Amino acid sequence: TIPLTGSISGGASTGIWNASVVGGSFIPSNSAISPEYNSPKDYIGDIVFTLTSTDPAGPCSSVNESFTVAFNDKATADAGVYGPICQNGTLQLNGIIGGAASTSSWASSAGGTFSDSNSLNSSYTPAAGFTGTIELTLTTDNPPGPCNAATDKVIIEIVATPTINIINAIIICNNESVGTITFSGTNATNYSWTNSNPTIGLAASGTGDINSFIASNSTANPIIATITITPINTSNGTSCPGPAET
Repeated sequence: TIPLTGSISGGASTGIWNASVVGGSFIPSNSAISPEYNSPKDYIGDIVFTLTSTDPAGPCSSVNESFTVAFNDKATADAGVYGPICQNGTLQLNGIIGGAASTSSWASSAGGTFSDSNSLNSSYTPAAGFTGTIELTLTTDNPPGPCNAATDKVIIEIVATPTINIINAIIICNNESVGTITFSGTNATNYSWTNSNPTIGLAASGTGDINSFIASNSTANPIIATITITPINTSNGTSCPGPAET
């Protein structure tokens, strides 16, 4: 949208604006002396504007004045949309630029490393140990003409690596009840576990705490089962495992 400033004097007090291309609009109307003009969608090029006075009373004719406005292509930038990544992970970027832009660069609000900050498809690795959110900004070059560089920002979530507290070994007799085994740790939203020996009366795998079960040993000798627990931190569809404990 651009403002137009007209002036009519002498024998006329009103006039009409016209544009050399179709598809645009004058606001509030083309009979306003100083309207705004909305160009046709995505129009690039010159438009000639003409203000013509109404035909005054008497022998004098209407008059007009014309001038040209150049509509330049503007730069566009799209940083993309990304799901969370795990702590100490790497994000593949897929930026897009268009219009008058020919080059671009990435920047981060919290450090980290770009494989190539001038590549739309750079990879990005946050600083070691960082968790939380980071704002990445894609900025185009400043194109020729009056239009400015374009920028777009995207927020990236970095999910903390979870841990699990050590679980003590359990020694129990055949047909005795093993109480519920409750897991705890930091930054864990769930736990997955595997059992190396399901003959003890416990399933081969599961998630969450281990419910109470009856221990089983059909042999005359002690048997051993190794339970391996992996803490998991899930946020917005991304699940990040932590170091397992047995």
